[in-house]
Amino acid sequence: MPLALAVCAEGAAPSPEVERRFFGKVCLPNGTWKTTYPDRLDDVNRKLLDLLPEGKELELMDIAVSSGISTIEWSDQLRAGSVPHRIVAGDIDPDGRLASWAGWIAVLFDESGQPLLFEVGPLTLSVYSSRRLIRFLRPLLIAVLRRFARRSRSVPLVSRRLRQRPEIEVVRDDVTVPGHFTERFDAIRAANLVQPAYFDGPTMRGIIENLRDRLREGGLLLLCRTDGDGVNRATLFRRHGRHFSAETSLNGGSEVEDLVLTL
Repeated sequence: MPLALAVCAEGAAPSPEVERRFFGKVCLPNGTWKTTYPDRLDDVNRKLLDLLPEGKELELMDIAVSSGISTIEWSDQLRAGSVPHRIVAGDIDPDGRLASWAGWIAVLFDESGQPLLFEVGPLTLSVYSSRRLIRFLRPLLIAVLRRFARRSRSVPLVSRRLRQRPEIEVVRDDVTVPGHFTERFDAIRAANLVQPAYFDGPTMRGIIENLRDRLREGGLLLLCRTDGDGVNRATLFRRHGRHFSAETSLNGGSEVEDLVLTL
């Protein structure tokens, strides 16, 4: 069975391993992958837990959640620490569309109808893979596969377990657009997003300003990047009006720390 059907079809109940394999195949048009790994952000979550406010139900946001596995783990760690909370889980593509035939051919699209994945049985082709042959064939492949978008149906592009958690709200979110969630959150976590590999300097500055405006006064912003060795390099900032201070860091801190502190 194609992975897209095993994970996204109505009534599907995929194991965590099947989900991991599926999301590891999904590359979005902007070049980012839906890949997430279990326990990747545990040390970052512990660092944040020490500074969260006490005595109330916390309003939190997780940015660019991909499959949402790390969001579930964050909520689990908060539960284990007896921290009452609600999490808004934002992603640019929390939903997609799926077309299938005879249970062995599947095409996965984003919400706009852009093809992401083409599968025949167990064989999977990521349309936005960086492989040379795929790059060469991509224009033709997209033109052919988009013809089937009208036969597709809406499916989630996050883990079904995420949508089953009552304390987590899944939303479509573009962090480059200002004016959303104004001063709503006690803390925001943004892992593997605000980094030079994805955005230029002015765009990153705009994103940081947008995230700042979503925080309440005194709220916390965690910026993190997981390097190739699996090490999380993070800085935890606190909002003071239109500025931030660096509260603590992990493994040398975020690579955009100086940019944040110059706001």
